Amino acid sequence: MKEKDLPIFLKPEHAFHLIGVSKSKGWELLSRGELKRVKIGRSTRIPAKSLIAFVNRKMAEGEG
Repeated sequence: MKEKDLPIFLKPEHAFHLIGVSKSKGWELLSRGELKRVKIGRSTRIPAKSLIAFVNRKMAEGEG
């Protein structure tokens, strides 16, 4: 997954789908601060940079 292939902000459900987690697990990741969120009006969006950083962290943890 590369940042240039993604929109700047993603709807939470789309972001959760991309990383292969359920909606409840995705919201848990947001509440724990493992994924960052941005509020635009009443809408919640996940920055693509945050999603990629999360994936990179998890991949690095798996190599250790």
